[in-house]
Amino acid sequence: MEPILKELEEELGAEPSVSDYIILLLESAGGRLSKLKIQKGLYILSKHIPRLSEVLEFTPYRYGPWSPQVGDEIDRLEAMGTVRVVKNEVELADSEAARRAKIGGEELELVREVGELLKLATDDELLLYTYVLYGGDEESDVKERVYSRRIDLAISLLQKGAVSFTLATRLAGLSPFELMEELKRRGIKPFVAEREDLDVIN
Repeated sequence: MEPILKELEEELGAEPSVSDYIILLLESAGGRLSKLKIQKGLYILSKHIPRLSEVLEFTPYRYGPWSPQVGDEIDRLEAMGTVRVVKNEVELADSEAARRAKIGGEELELVREVGELLKLATDDELLLYTYVLYGGDEESDVKERVYSRRIDLAISLLQKGAVSFTLATRLAGLSPFELMEELKRRGIKPFVAEREDLDVIN
C-alpha cells in the first residue's frame, strides 16, 4: 500500500506550482524583480499556459491586471526562506530553488523569455507591453501616462532588443513607415531584435 501512496503523491506533485513560475522568473531576470513585474510576468504567462490561467485569477487594478494569489505565493516563499522581500522588491534567496522547479521544455523557454523581458523593461515599458498586447488597463490610473509616452517606450524596448521592429510598431501605435521615419528623425538606426517576439496574438 505504501509504494502506491508514494507513487500517487509523486504524480500529484508533478504539476508545476505558481511558486515554480515565480522562482524561475526571478532566476531568469537575474534574481531580483519588483512585485509589479512578477504580477505582469505571471499575467503574460497565464495567456500562454492554460494551467496558470486556471489557477490564477487576475482582475483590473490600478497598475493593470493583478492577482492577490500571487501576493500570497510571494509571502509563502518568503516564509520558507526561498525569497527575501524588501519593500516592493523580491529577491531570490535560495540559489538551488530554480533547479527544483518542475518546469521544462517549451514552457521553460517561455518563462525564460518573459523573465528576460522583465529584466530589460522599465515598469512603464512593461505596462505598455501588457496593455497593448493583453489588455487589463480598464481600472489603471497610470494608463494615460503610459499611453502618452508609448512611442518613446516602444523605441526604448526596440533599442534594448526586447522587441522586434514589427512588435515595436504595434506598441507605438504607428505603421512601419511611421516608426521608421520616427527612428530616422531621432537618428536611431532601425534594426530587428534577434530573439522572437512573445506576441502570439494576430
